[in-house]
Amino acid sequence: MNQIAAMRMFTRVAETLNFGVAARQLGVSSAMVTRGVAALEAHLEVRLLNRTTRHVSLTDAGHAYWQGCKDLLYRLDCLESTVTSDARETTGTLKILAPEAFAASALADLIAAFNLIEPRISFDVELVERIPELITNDFDIWFTFDTQLKDSSLIYRALSPVYDVVVASPIYLAQHGTPRHPSDLESHRTLLAADSTERVWEFQFDGIPYRSSLRPALSAPSTVMVRHAAIAGLGIACLPHALVHRDLESETLKAVLPQFRVVTGQRKLQMLYASNKYMTRSVRRFIDFVTDFIRDGTSKAQHRPDDNGNVG
Repeated sequence: MNQIAAMRMFTRVAETLNFGVAARQLGVSSAMVTRGVAALEAHLEVRLLNRTTRHVSLTDAGHAYWQGCKDLLYRLDCLESTVTSDARETTGTLKILAPEAFAASALADLIAAFNLIEPRISFDVELVERIPELITNDFDIWFTFDTQLKDSSLIYRALSPVYDVVVASPIYLAQHGTPRHPSDLESHRTLLAADSTERVWEFQFDGIPYRSSLRPALSAPSTVMVRHAAIAGLGIACLPHALVHRDLESETLKAVLPQFRVVTGQRKLQMLYASNKYMTRSVRRFIDFVTDFIRDGTSKAQHRPDDNGNVG
């Protein structure tokens, strides 16, 4: 028998000095209470109760054990109450993992919007570019563009396509000219993120594919660094629209070859979380909010750019 359950039975008998009354209060049979107390005594190898057909009393050992049980069970009940209360309320800190490009663009807006309706939830964000081969469960939500690994212990929820756009600063274009065709890129300074698998950009126009072989002037470890390099006028970059849409609106960057659709490394933003029926209310609320926020178009950064590289 479960020792905690047996301790609860013994404690109720010690308080009522009656097996039948204790059983009725606990909603179990007298036989179950009798077995529970007997199991405790066998486990402890100590008699806890003196029993006769008409009388029940505590032994000295039973009295000491009763006092200890009351304290332990009280603390256990308080602990369980705290844990279940926290799970039902939208409070606490959510651990979020995200790639730098998403964290630097849409994630901040998303968290700010969520905090307007759930101000008691805080966030701990860690930047992670790719899913490792060995996944630990030290997170609540994981945003990723990586689609290579599938872990059966996680739920993968696709949120939106990632649209790339080719951009350059007005200064660079004034100095080096504006490409009119993908083949023109081969004579320009280009900027690549380190995770680019090929030094080729692929495009489509009217269903016709085009490829541009590149000789990068810079290969950087992150899309955020590439963005800064593009703004500084170092060259032409192909970046997620979510990362540069504000730069396009402010004309800090200009869309290059906007009539050609970028098809290099097409991918989707995904949200990963543990498959757990005991998920806290805070995590569940955030998952539902993210899904609505992005799919309902609230996140402007996730929209497909138009032929000028802007959001329609």
